[in-house]
Amino acid sequence: VIACNGKYTDAVGFDWMRWSQKTFGAPVFLMNDAAATLLGEMRCGAAKDTEAAAILMIGTGIGSAAAQDSRILTGRHGTMGMLGGHMAIEMLHPRRCTCGATGCLEAWAGTWALDEIARQEDGFAESALANARKVDYRALLDGVADCDGYADAFYLLGNLAGFTVRLVHGTTNNPFEGNPNHMWNEIAMDGEWYAVDVTWDDYEDESRPFSPYCIYFNVGADRLGRTHFWDDASLLDPIAGASAHAYYYNAVGGVCDGWNYAAGYMSWRLDQGIVTDTIMLPNMAYDNAALNAAIQRALPGWSWKSWYKTVGSDLYICYYLYQ
Repeated sequence: VIACNGKYTDAVGFDWMRWSQKTFGAPVFLMNDAAATLLGEMRCGAAKDTEAAAILMIGTGIGSAAAQDSRILTGRHGTMGMLGGHMAIEMLHPRRCTCGATGCLEAWAGTWALDEIARQEDGFAESALANARKVDYRALLDGVADCDGYADAFYLLGNLAGFTVRLVHGTTNNPFEGNPNHMWNEIAMDGEWYAVDVTWDDYEDESRPFSPYCIYFNVGADRLGRTHFWDDASLLDPIAGASAHAYYYNAVGGVCDGWNYAAGYMSWRLDQGIVTDTIMLPNMAYDNAALNAAIQRALPGWSWKSWYKTVGSDLYICYYLYQ
């Protein structure tokens, strides 16, 4: 190693061969980090037992490597297969790269550049990333995938399915995060717009494998407004005021006025071969004993598990029947 670019300064002039022989009793070879990663993947990882593969590494810099006939492609100068993070990709709005050039791929997608780029974007203050101490790829995974990613996925799938779906930005009263910025969707059905929040319905709890919440699936402003806040001026069309057409509950899930009705609904769904579903009980508090008594009357011999969540005055129960 004869020079470095701000990192691993102690590597310059270091006797790597002597150190490796003394420490491991084996020679050492220096190679591009992307090529080394691809070699490892082909020996022990995702590309194991393949003869041809390629890898793109996105981190502090941008690197790539390729292999064919089970060999890493290097070429005469050791650069074959390297697309390189220092290719000029943007010269109309060039950014200075750490290599001294302008417009490099790394200057636009390297970890060191993401924070500055993100904070210069219009709407950054309203995005989920605004809560991150520093915008890097971890922030993108933790911040964007949690709501932006879910909302983008529903937007794509909904429109592919023939619906008209839009993205909505706002905030929530999440007590664990302090009214964070949030993103969800609105979908048009029968001339009205309803809200869908896939993120909040993907309840993360590994101890409860049968908990498919659908509390924020096609709801109106009356329910959504209890936990979500948005600027009506940002919407092309306002969300329906009432949840009278909350399609999941009216068409698939059960809206029940009491425990006996809830147990009767479970029995009816069981006749259809369905053992897990969601029930909504308006203006009720969860009562495990009352629900258990009703289920034992309606479904003798069946055991059950349930998980519930209260939104305003409405009680939502996800249940699972088994023997």
